[in-house]
Amino acid sequence: MSLFGTSPDESSVAATKSRLSLFDDDVPTPGSKSSLFADDDNGAGGSPWGIPTPKKAGRGELIKTLLPASDVPDTYIDTFDNILKDGDSAGGKISPAGITKVLSAAKLGADEQSRIMSIVSPSGEATLDRNEFNVLLALVGLAQEHEDITLDGVDERRKNLPVPKLPSLVSTTPLAGVSELAAKPPQRPTTPPTAPQEIQSKPQTLRKPSMDFPESDDPWGSPAMHRGHAHETDIPKTNGTPKPASNGAHEPIRTTSNFTTASRESTNGNGASNRDSDAPTTVSSGVWGSYDGNSNASFANTAATTIGGEGFGGAGDDGDRTEPPRRSFGGGRIAGGPEETVIITLLPEKEGMFMFQHHNYQVSNPRKNSRVVRRYSDFVWLLDCLQKRYPFRQLPLLPPKRVGVNGNHLAADSTFIEKRRRGLSRFSNALIRHPVLSQEQLVIMFLTVPTELAVWRKQATISVQEEFVGKSLPPGLEDSLSPTLEDLFDRTRSGVRRSAEIYINLCNLMDRLAKRNEGLAADHLRLSLSLQSLTDASIDTYATDTNDVPLLNEGLQATAKHVSNSQSLLEDEARAWDQGVLEDLKRQRDSLVSMRDMFDRRERYDKDNIPYLERRIQSNESRLVTIRGKPEGLIKPGEIEKVTDAIIKDKQSIVAQHARGVFVKECLRDELINFQQTQYHVSRWNQDWAQERVKYSELQADNWKQLHEELDAKQLPTPPPPISPPSQHLRWQTKFAMPPTPKQRQDLNQFMILTGTTERIATRYLKGAGWKLEAASDSYFAQANSAGMPAKDTSGTLTKLFDKYRDEDQDEANTAGVEGTMTYLGDLEVNMENIEVLVPLEIIQAPVVGEMTRQGFVDGWKALGLDTVDKQKAYVAEQVKLLPNDPALFKRVYRHTFVCAREAGAKALKVEEALIYWGMLFSPAGRPWATATINWFELWSEFLQSKWTKSVNKDMWNQTLEFANKSMQDESLSFWSEDGAWPGVIDEFVAYVKEKRGLPEPMETD
Repeated sequence: MSLFGTSPDESSVAATKSRLSLFDDDVPTPGSKSSLFADDDNGAGGSPWGIPTPKKAGRGELIKTLLPASDVPDTYIDTFDNILKDGDSAGGKISPAGITKVLSAAKLGADEQSRIMSIVSPSGEATLDRNEFNVLLALVGLAQEHEDITLDGVDERRKNLPVPKLPSLVSTTPLAGVSELAAKPPQRPTTPPTAPQEIQSKPQTLRKPSMDFPESDDPWGSPAMHRGHAHETDIPKTNGTPKPASNGAHEPIRTTSNFTTASRESTNGNGASNRDSDAPTTVSSGVWGSYDGNSNASFANTAATTIGGEGFGGAGDDGDRTEPPRRSFGGGRIAGGPEETVIITLLPEKEGMFMFQHHNYQVSNPRKNSRVVRRYSDFVWLLDCLQKRYPFRQLPLLPPKRVGVNGNHLAADSTFIEKRRRGLSRFSNALIRHPVLSQEQLVIMFLTVPTELAVWRKQATISVQEEFVGKSLPPGLEDSLSPTLEDLFDRTRSGVRRSAEIYINLCNLMDRLAKRNEGLAADHLRLSLSLQSLTDASIDTYATDTNDVPLLNEGLQATAKHVSNSQSLLEDEARAWDQGVLEDLKRQRDSLVSMRDMFDRRERYDKDNIPYLERRIQSNESRLVTIRGKPEGLIKPGEIEKVTDAIIKDKQSIVAQHARGVFVKECLRDELINFQQTQYHVSRWNQDWAQERVKYSELQADNWKQLHEELDAKQLPTPPPPISPPSQHLRWQTKFAMPPTPKQRQDLNQFMILTGTTERIATRYLKGAGWKLEAASDSYFAQANSAGMPAKDTSGTLTKLFDKYRDEDQDEANTAGVEGTMTYLGDLEVNMENIEVLVPLEIIQAPVVGEMTRQGFVDGWKALGLDTVDKQKAYVAEQVKLLPNDPALFKRVYRHTFVCAREAGAKALKVEEALIYWGMLFSPAGRPWATATINWFELWSEFLQSKWTKSVNKDMWNQTLEFANKSMQDESLSFWSEDGAWPGVIDEFVAYVKEKRGLPEPMETD
């Protein structure tokens, strides 16, 4: 059964088999004789993602064919021949005495020797032929390197087999003298001479890694797309960076878990490198990360660049060298082909418990027909892994996450969720456009594995290492780098910083322009509706003579229709800006900010301690000379070896750190070459935006031109001759009262719902109170009580209604718990994720969120005279609509939010919880705390999260609203002074804002 879905059919087994895996293989017990290799036959169930099933058949044949003589280093062959010459043979096979001699020379423990023998001789046979002996040596090498002693481990290392250390069977290299250990400055490697033509690698049988795909040049490709094609031999890759194998085949090293172990250069018994060390080594000129000399593919068809070298440049080759297949730009991507796109879709259903729910996103690639479901935290995990592995590359940006508790984005409205979805789309597309990151196995798995990522991460053992770990410096690479690279890096970093700030402002300005277009479209709609309403009043307005009214109405209707058309065009244009040029600007902004972050990471992480190591080497050398100058009897055993090992390790560390510095420079140079392409994206968004402006300008012009032609074609009424002014008596007769305004009409309807009176009585009370709803309602009820008018008693009905939502078994007598409260709020049809839920909680004076009391419920609705859910629902809906425009109502809801948001018995709110409720209150559904140029709530959130560590008390909560109201009226903060009575947190926030905005004379605070 496959771990990640349906296993492939038999025809695809051979193409998808691999010997590299993300997963650590369990150490087999003596009773378990099977592994992934039991699937080498053509039987069913050969999914590379499947969990191995125990099989015992075929183990002996597997060992005999696993490591043929053509696939092993020379040391394996020499060791076999030496043992045969020593007489430890039986019929051309190694006898038990020879096996014992090998295990003794390896100095392995009894358990390790028993494990090895149980694998190579499962049937109890005591002799081994050449192929079986090769497996024995490979297992011994794995044991000495402290890796798992399994056939899986041997097969994973078959292109980079370990060389066992057998000092009693092969000669060793003498210890280096003092002169050889002398401190030397880092030497630039030189290109070795061309090897003889006859020394070539033997033919290899390449096996595809499990993390790769049938076409190594395109790991995103489908196997069906390449059947029947005649491609050249593929070279498996790991993270897009090939490396020469130690046993004669060019093969990638493993870099995470089973596929990320650092490679080791195999040596023979005489200390010389294996046959590959004599093979010609070419300078890396591959565009992305081919630091080991396996690629000469240059950037942009090896065209000369201003950065130095030949594209990614290495030294030129002789033209006579034997090279492995070259790796093209980006690990085999075809330049000029269709651009890969990833589509991020927000799934409508949420997952998780109430108040702790999260959104899911479908990540799909139409070209590859892959669909996976991921959540926001999965993207965060992926970026964290990429930052550890590729700190010196241009990593894309993730959109911010809204403040929440345990991943529950309480304050996230639909607008923010859509912005985050677009940000995730930009992040994913930037990944697959990057020539190195797109080849990273974690990225491929993230975009293709259909299993939930949290489950997949538990199954996989992932140890992310920096991409330069274990790499040796290729000859000529350092010479190929331009000496002016550092100046270029500094100049580019300065320009990127300035451009990033400008693009951030451009995105804000374009967003405001799009929103203004939406507002202009809304005003056009109101204008069109008003013109249409005007036609209804025309017949009464011109009742004196109605002959020309039909013509007049036709002109008004034509104008209203074209105004409505203009409104539709404005909405389309605003939508096009939002989805087009604004996204293009954000893409360019993200690219610049990611480059800025890359340079910042280099400043933090590109450091070494080479001067310190050189001083320590000199000290150890002096000490070594002193020790050797002593008589033999005074030298402690092992003292010379200890000092010598310290000198060797320090020199190796210097070489590794020096090589890492060169790799970092090459990596940054490559990233700059890739970043250079963004200038064409700038040209494209300018052209697209100009085309959009021309398109909608022409459509608007055509619309108004059609209106002008229609009005000219109509025979509109001509002005009549002037008439004499009306008499005083006529003016008195036509005098009438002004109708209420829309705001007064809302107050009138609310007063009628509240009191149950007629429109005439409601109008009289509201006019008497100056159209103040609260004062008018108080006056009405006060006069009703003083006059002895029978008031409607709703206590009994409200009590029964409250008991309907109370659980008699779990809730107290006068309290409704979380379940009943949530049910009641659901009946009121309020949105429980924004400010709407706070309105009914204020009316019933809920003590905490998720609980209501009988007294608060009855008293609150009794004062309003609303005793049914339908009336209450209508009243709450009306209050929600009034909330943004009614400061008194908003203030009541705001202040009660502090009461119900606190935990039972607490006097203050935690900053994290306060930010959640502030986000609900200052959202578009409430009263946004923002002005034309400043988003005050974002600044307030940043300030509290970075500067404020205390809790939020009642005074700070109330004063925040007062400061918010004043700051929205005067964004220059001229109302604030150091001698004012504002709380200390407000004073510190003002200083923070002035410092961030660059205003003069920021306040100094302790």
